[in-house]
Amino acid sequence: MEPCQDYKERLLLNAYGELDQKGRLALEEHLRVCEGCRRERERVSLLLERMKETMPSHELSTAQSRELTDSIMRKLGEKQRKSWWQKWDLTGGYRLIPTLAAACMIIVALGWFSLKVLNPTPSSQPILGQNGEVSLITEDMEVIENLEFLEEMDILDKLVERVDDRNLL
Repeated sequence: MEPCQDYKERLLLNAYGELDQKGRLALEEHLRVCEGCRRERERVSLLLERMKETMPSHELSTAQSRELTDSIMRKLGEKQRKSWWQKWDLTGGYRLIPTLAAACMIIVALGWFSLKVLNPTPSSQPILGQNGEVSLITEDMEVIENLEFLEEMDILDKLVERVDDRNLL
């Protein structure tokens, strides 16, 4: 007879002593009725006993135990002696340096954009020449600065017109 699927996990937990009181009582009630689960509990118990017999746990010598205890206490003492700023791990955990770098970049970007908004270039103020006459307007200055780009756009427009004319034929 096979053990019940619902109780397989409870049987293992009970064998390791990890089952709570309520679960243990429910398992005992079930074991009174189910023969398959009783057999499974016996098999698991035998298996655990054989494992303990064949693979004994290695005991630590007194010197090894003392050395291990001293090592643990030393590490705990080092952590307690560090000041608050030494406890921050700059290579992991908090990652302070990348966070500060990102914050600085955001501040610089916001400053640059605020300068653009607060100090816009005057677009309608004339530039005076030698004789006091208006020689250029800043809008015209922008056109002159982007003249190469406008020439390329003109060439592209002509090219598109020719391609469209050939497609119509």
